[in-house]
Amino acid sequence: MLSNSPCLAGDSRAPRIVFAVDDGLRASAKGILRLVFQHFYAPPTSTNLMILATVSDIHGHWPALSAILDAIDNEGIHTIVNAGDCVGGHPWPNEVICCLRQREIVTAQGEWDYRAAKFLRKERALRARMSAQEFEALETAFGACGVENIEYLRALRRVQTLLIDGVRILVCHGTLTSHSESLRDSEDDARYARQREIEPADIIVTGATHVPHHRRVNGTLFVNPGAVGGTGQNEGLANFAIISTEEEPWSVEFRQAPIGGSAHEPQA
Repeated sequence: MLSNSPCLAGDSRAPRIVFAVDDGLRASAKGILRLVFQHFYAPPTSTNLMILATVSDIHGHWPALSAILDAIDNEGIHTIVNAGDCVGGHPWPNEVICCLRQREIVTAQGEWDYRAAKFLRKERALRARMSAQEFEALETAFGACGVENIEYLRALRRVQTLLIDGVRILVCHGTLTSHSESLRDSEDDARYARQREIEPADIIVTGATHVPHHRRVNGTLFVNPGAVGGTGQNEGLANFAIISTEEEPWSVEFRQAPIGGSAHEPQA
């Protein structure tokens, strides 16, 4: 074991170095020099090493979320963030919210989450603003959710901020200023750069578009994992993304999990 007393460069008192050597063993000069070098000159270990799973736009699709959680658990990934729109569209909003709460998944408030939380107060305005199909889906989601889960949606922040192993992460549904807007893959870098100027971060996770994409702009990695419940030809697959900062450049891998049976059974 190597121990030393702190000293400043130029201090006339040399650091006292003590080696604990088991009885019957002698420390060679080469071994001592190696220990000294490792103790004083070894390069610092990087702390920003992280693997993060991201989801968005669950829209009440419990079987799809359950399939993703199985896949994430099989990977041994413990950190998951959700970019919102938990309800609206599929008939399992209560199961989805119960699961998010039980697993303490960091979740940003999406536009549909906000509408469901404000349904009683803004029912007339929502009916006028939304299509008949959208309003019916919202009304169904509100009716299916218990009081505690509606309160959960109401309490969600539009932007969630995390600091994990030195990496600053922002999670929002559309943009940092509005959950009704979005960042699309077809847009130029300038619009992404403006988000970074609003609030600097290493990673910004968004949703809303339902289309997976990622982009690095001015040192910030933007990731949209796509909709959990796939659309069109991908209806039987659930979309999510895995972000890794273990190597440079940081990587994003888009995954799809087959939607089927699952061991996850949230309590309503």
